[in-house]
Amino acid sequence: MRLLCPVLCALLQSAVLNAGSIAHVKRQSASPEVARDLVNILSPNAAVIVPEGPTWNSSIARGSNPRISPGYRISVEVATEEEVGATVNYANQNGIDFLVVSGGHGGSTTLNRLRDGIQIHMRQLNSVTVLDDETALVGGGTLQWELISQLYPHGRRAVTGLCEYVSVIGPLLGAGHSLLQSQYGFALDGLVSVNVVLANGTATQASSITKEDLFWAIRGAGHNFGVITSYTVRTHPITSTWSLYTFFYTEEQIDTVFSLVNGIDSPPATRDPKFFLLGWIVSPGPKQAPLVQYSLACDGAASELETRAAPFLALNPITANLTTNVTHADIHRTLGAGRDIYACSKGTNQAMSGISLSRYNTAGVHKAYTLATTMSADPRFPNSAVLLENYGMDAVREVDTNAMALAPEERERPILATPLIHYVGDDEDTKAQAAVWLKDLTDALYEGVAEAERHAYVNYATGNESVPEIYGREEWRLERLRGLKQTWDPENKFRFFLPLVE
Repeated sequence: MRLLCPVLCALLQSAVLNAGSIAHVKRQSASPEVARDLVNILSPNAAVIVPEGPTWNSSIARGSNPRISPGYRISVEVATEEEVGATVNYANQNGIDFLVVSGGHGGSTTLNRLRDGIQIHMRQLNSVTVLDDETALVGGGTLQWELISQLYPHGRRAVTGLCEYVSVIGPLLGAGHSLLQSQYGFALDGLVSVNVVLANGTATQASSITKEDLFWAIRGAGHNFGVITSYTVRTHPITSTWSLYTFFYTEEQIDTVFSLVNGIDSPPATRDPKFFLLGWIVSPGPKQAPLVQYSLACDGAASELETRAAPFLALNPITANLTTNVTHADIHRTLGAGRDIYACSKGTNQAMSGISLSRYNTAGVHKAYTLATTMSADPRFPNSAVLLENYGMDAVREVDTNAMALAPEERERPILATPLIHYVGDDEDTKAQAAVWLKDLTDALYEGVAEAERHAYVNYATGNESVPEIYGREEWRLERLRGLKQTWDPENKFRFFLPLVE
């Protein structure tokens, strides 16, 4: 067992802890006692970290902090799946709330409701085991770049999200939009089974053939039902390299660009599932007016890309760059979403608001562009942008919307538009301004969508949305989720990330 605090280590080596010594080390109540207890029940490879320890800040770092800073008295870095259950049991027996962290990129304000709790950090559970030609077993702390790099030598790949630096399981539980979704479905659709620790600390397995109701709920609302310690996903063969065009357009071209994008997914138009679109409204440098950037990518040769790229080239972009022979191991980095991307780094107050749209309202895009222009002129908000994801829906829509808890709006609407704001520090005025930008940009992108029709992507939700806005508006679906919540987590232990029930 690693106890990562020199002061507390010295104290715990003593036969007696006097009151003065305890007062010297504790920042939250009873941390020394809790640390000592956890040392006794966990393995030598686990780590118990207290606020005074040298690795405390790195252990609790999130992409969204300090804006999002759950209140921890202690952090436990588990070394085995069994230790997750042991820590949950200990927390329950001692009346301590807990929060499980895999990659640390959830940005919902509801996370701030945790006070004086235990962080259960999963990063040591970062294994990938190829089981056969079609599946792999993945540890609950695995990041996306780790899964990609481990499968690549086998000529295989799994459906993962855009940013390599986030966890696999976090985005997956809320759908997992992906470059590969038009070919294979959401990341969630490739989930075969899960090993899960329940709210009472017991471990079980859920799949389509065992504990089917729990498996149904986990797929779309899993953050409310347990800790996924490992899971099996489908893998797919790598059959080609990627080719992509990247275009840059000005504000004056917004109407024609977004009309073209709308037409790609509007009947009777069809798109080859090997193609996807990824866009940004982003400033090219400090205090510079934003540009509209779009990448059109093909899971295949450049010759397959030319016909699809022709309409974008016909709009006379200010630049158009063709990149070919990109391996699957490098495609995320080539798209600017590798593991060193600023947008996914820790401690940047990451704030986002992902919304699902059937089509872009060009008047709303103009409003968003104007807001982004004003924001880019403010030096407090470097690297802020609007992310525009449109990966195609062929395989996504082949899945029955009733087969899992995931809100059907996620499968019906092809566009995921996300204001993404970063700032440095914890100044209250800056935080308040960031919240204003986030709301105004979201409202602009929602232009023309009735309030009752709004849908937020659970992985990018702010925490201010209603339950139906996140988990779907069908009453039967919400009733079933609430009933299953009562069955599997009656005391609502898992309530800090976008809770189904308060």
